[in-house]
Amino acid sequence: EPWQEAADRGVGFRAVGQEPGWFLEIDKETQIRLVYDYAEHELITPVPAPTPKGTSTVYDTSVKSQHLIILIEDAPCTDAMSGEVFPHSVSITIDARTLHGCGRDIVFEH
Repeated sequence: EPWQEAADRGVGFRAVGQEPGWFLEIDKETQIRLVYDYAEHELITPVPAPTPKGTSTVYDTSVKSQHLIILIEDAPCTDAMSGEVFPHSVSITIDARTLHGCGRDIVFEH
């Protein structure tokens, strides 16, 4: 199960999106990992300091000459494929392209 595997690796926030399929994992202390275009591409970057904006959080960073902006909003979101409801709406902008999806914090159960 990808969510449990992410928790086991210390990931604190995970998001998923469709068309094209992607997922985002934020280990709040070390790195951001974005896998997109149905796993054809992967970006890994150190976690920048998050910027709070109202009820949202923004991560703004660059990696491999690509600018990455992650917007996590406190707004309910329903995954298009599974129908699962998440507490956060997520937008990821890579250069001039934007991916949309849903995410949630991962609760560690040890």
